[in-house]
Amino acid sequence: MLYIFVFLIFIIVLIFLLRESTLKKEFQRDLRFYWGEQNKVWEEKELPELLKRYLEYTGLVNEKDKSIVHISYQDVSFSQSKKGPVLKMEYEQYNFVNPLRRLAYMKSSMFGIPFEGYDTYHVGKSSMRGVIGKYFPLFDQKEKALEEGNLVTILAESLFLPNLLFSENIHFEKLNEHQIKGELKVEDIRVSGIFTFNEKNEYVSFYTDTRAQVDNGGNIRYAPWQAICEDYQKNPQGYCLPSKFKAIWKEEEDFVYFDGLITSIEYKK
Repeated sequence: MLYIFVFLIFIIVLIFLLRESTLKKEFQRDLRFYWGEQNKVWEEKELPELLKRYLEYTGLVNEKDKSIVHISYQDVSFSQSKKGPVLKMEYEQYNFVNPLRRLAYMKSSMFGIPFEGYDTYHVGKSSMRGVIGKYFPLFDQKEKALEEGNLVTILAESLFLPNLLFSENIHFEKLNEHQIKGELKVEDIRVSGIFTFNEKNEYVSFYTDTRAQVDNGGNIRYAPWQAICEDYQKNPQGYCLPSKFKAIWKEEEDFVYFDGLITSIEYKK
């Protein structure tokens, strides 16, 4: 009897593994659609000296006319709560300059059963979805607070897509020799944070004291949030960029909920 039970479990898991993912198909469909649209770039404007030195140091001064960046991660440790399980996942994202968009697809497994997530942002609309077994929905959120959270992420990642720094929606203010304040405003939503650079002109952290946090139940709260960029290395394209990225909720004890290795950063168009 035990053999039959184990065999049935094996067959069920095999079906999950072999079936086509509905969420990944949606991600690929959206990507093809947005890729085919006319993605514009912003004309250059004057930037703070810190940003100029960062662009020169990384080599991204040569990518100021690109409208899309594709970032891939491997071996990501991800958790939705301090007491929750830590998933190992693969993660990839596309950020678009104009119109402003962000698509992020992640895949992992729980007890051998595939788990996938898909986060999207487009002006006026944001969503976060999760499915298990490539079909069964776990959550599907579209709260307004998701837009705020995604815009904070886009602002923190703006230094990986240089043309976005010239956007009419982004403004910078020098604070001191190693920090600038950035502000991003889209329609009626305004977010801001502090970028910190080290002596090498590497972008090492982004901090904001009010980022919206939305759990799987749709509950919303605001908390300090930080992104950390580490271990700058030259990639195959010759750009010196971080190979490690962390996202942290800054509470009584830091909660590192995303900790991944960046395997590639590629520029399109």
